[in-house]
Amino acid sequence: MLQLDLNMSLVNASQSYYRRLDTIGEFRRNEICRNIMALRRMHHANIKRFNEYQQKYSNLKLDFGVQNGRIETLRSAIPIPFVYNPNTPPRGAAILHGLQLPQAGILPNSPCQENGVSLKILDPNTYLAVLNQGPPNEDEFPDLASLVVYMDLVNVMMIVWIGLRTDLLEAQEIFAIQTQNWHDWSGIYARYHARLREACITAS
Repeated sequence: MLQLDLNMSLVNASQSYYRRLDTIGEFRRNEICRNIMALRRMHHANIKRFNEYQQKYSNLKLDFGVQNGRIETLRSAIPIPFVYNPNTPPRGAAILHGLQLPQAGILPNSPCQENGVSLKILDPNTYLAVLNQGPPNEDEFPDLASLVVYMDLVNVMMIVWIGLRTDLLEAQEIFAIQTQNWHDWSGIYARYHARLREACITAS
């Protein structure tokens, strides 16, 4: 079952960036930081609610909830815009209704180690996506967006950045640098880094 998470250190770093930004006035800086903090709290509450629903369905062995975060799964499981029907996950999955899913995974077609298998072959389903607060008519902070990474080998979707929508492209570029062009995930999520490394050794 898919689990959601929030990387607090990375999100706090994005908030600190805006706090130090000197190209805008103090009032605007404070407003952005307040909104990021408010959105972070909302995400945290929704993540807790979502994971509780997921655990409930898993314990009851019911065929509900969201099995994984793969692109094709979410396109069929989470209608956007949200329209309720008996097969739709509960409102606890509302955090996913603001996802803007990409067309394909993020890992490159480069070897996982010297003479190793391609990262793209090892994990074709890991991706970066933009996460809005929810459907457009429910978005309280339309100038903000979040960046999430879905890590398929551990079935976890994690929020790694919250900031101005206009800075999304730069945030993605920074994230690529932080992971050494998607090869080193130890600073993002140690369990995924270990699983990817293990898969690399096994396949090579």
